[in-house]
Amino acid sequence: MDMPRIPAAVTGFALAVFGCQAAPPLPTAPLAELLPKTTLDGKPFDPQSVAGQPLVISYFRPTCGHCQVELPRLARVAEERGATMVTVMVAGDANDGELLLRRSGVVGPALSAVGADGQAARASAGIRAVPYTLIVDSNGRVQRGLLGEQREVDLRAAMALLR
Repeated sequence: MDMPRIPAAVTGFALAVFGCQAAPPLPTAPLAELLPKTTLDGKPFDPQSVAGQPLVISYFRPTCGHCQVELPRLARVAEERGATMVTVMVAGDANDGELLLRRSGVVGPALSAVGADGQAARASAGIRAVPYTLIVDSNGRVQRGLLGEQREVDLRAAMALLR
């Protein structure tokens, strides 16, 4: 009996929609290179202000549906774990980004990696797609990289090492 074949287009669509992508290699750059130096409202940001703390860094786009779903989950789990959440908008309008973060209950530095100023931070983090989340220990070492929308249970497991 022949097994039915799944067309490549259907498989590709499923992979794109459900985020079945391999995570990129973990960034090895220092924390200061992973974070842009400008907030969403255009003020300067000093990465040293979050050094020495466990961090959850979320790279997002305001129009990304998966980002919109994941950000409230990240905010809840980061708070539960006592981690500082840092959000980095990689594309889009700053007002839309701020609105999404407020609606999602995100508290913490909101940074902009939009345009040429944020290009170095995007490159250092190895951003290929969003949402992309980095789990960083209090020594500034990236422990996990999560590509695509994550379930809350998986976020808790990824952040368990931050206790």
